[in-house]
Amino acid sequence: METLHGVPAPERERVPRADFDSLRDVPWLTWAPVLAMVLLFSANAVAPQGLRTITLPIAIVGALAGLPHGAVDHLLPGWLFLDAAETSEGQRRRVGARDVVLLLVGYLVSAGVMGILLVLAPAPTLIAFLVVAGGHFGWGEVTAGADRTGTRIGLSPVSVLHALAVGLVTVGLIVWSQPDDTDPIVRAMSPTVADLALSSRSAGLASVVVVVGAATAALLWRRQGHQAFELVLLALVFATCPPLAAFGVYFGLWHAVRFTGRLVDAVRLHDGLVSRVDHGGAAALRHLMRLSVAPTAVALVAVGVIISLSGVVTIQAQVAVLLAVTFPHAAVVAWLDARRSSGEAQAARSLG
Repeated sequence: METLHGVPAPERERVPRADFDSLRDVPWLTWAPVLAMVLLFSANAVAPQGLRTITLPIAIVGALAGLPHGAVDHLLPGWLFLDAAETSEGQRRRVGARDVVLLLVGYLVSAGVMGILLVLAPAPTLIAFLVVAGGHFGWGEVTAGADRTGTRIGLSPVSVLHALAVGLVTVGLIVWSQPDDTDPIVRAMSPTVADLALSSRSAGLASVVVVVGAATAALLWRRQGHQAFELVLLALVFATCPPLAAFGVYFGLWHAVRFTGRLVDAVRLHDGLVSRVDHGGAAALRHLMRLSVAPTAVALVAVGVIISLSGVVTIQAQVAVLLAVTFPHAAVVAWLDARRSSGEAQAARSLG
């Protein structure tokens, strides 16, 4: 049996396609995020006060650096799935400008609705955002681990525990580890959520310790030492470093960088864009940068509008924009994950 690319099918437990391989053949997508987090942890250990003086710039730069990773969300469904679908006549369907415009309008409307809900119902909207963001970050690490090792993505107890642990670390510790730093920002958006975060702090910190410990043990038992190391590293950074600095580095130099690997894969898979001979991903990255300029500029304009209308500080304006775009971004990524898992399962059944 051969894969879609005409190469021998890998062993049964491996992904039965060679489509998702950027995190294997573009090494910096893996080591650069780890290096950034190690440097942040080291800086906090050596000069904690010095790091605190630049925490806000790190958070702002990190948020700005991470914005482009969702800038081509409206194109991904067409690149990966819609463009390969067949019409009722059995011919290959091509995604046209109308499809792209409809996807983009739907994306912007969803973001706008979430922005309005943040004003009208800040507490439930902010809580929903924290839950969705935690799930998005957590499953992103599971997906990255699968891409790096060439294994299938599945809802196994270990993968769910791993995702939960990452979500608790990257979102839970933001509000629980050092509330003196984050409470003013959360309280400005929703006093109810700020009070809830303070009252749940002890239980929250205990849950982080238990879940991270269990997930680390499970990953080591599964011989996934790389993922276990990264989970522990993230937990140490978010528990000890200034929360805004930790999130800035994570969002801009970890999560966004690794998701870029998926974008490189998407560009490589899309007919006529970039040849798969582009081993280093340079051509794909240049193409992504060109496509990301306009949507990223729109997001930056939105930050500026919020600042001018409400007078909130820059970091709060960025949080508001990130909150608004997180919902449609997470929805697109979840849809892609579901379609990918379905495709992998079908391919695995065909092997055997």
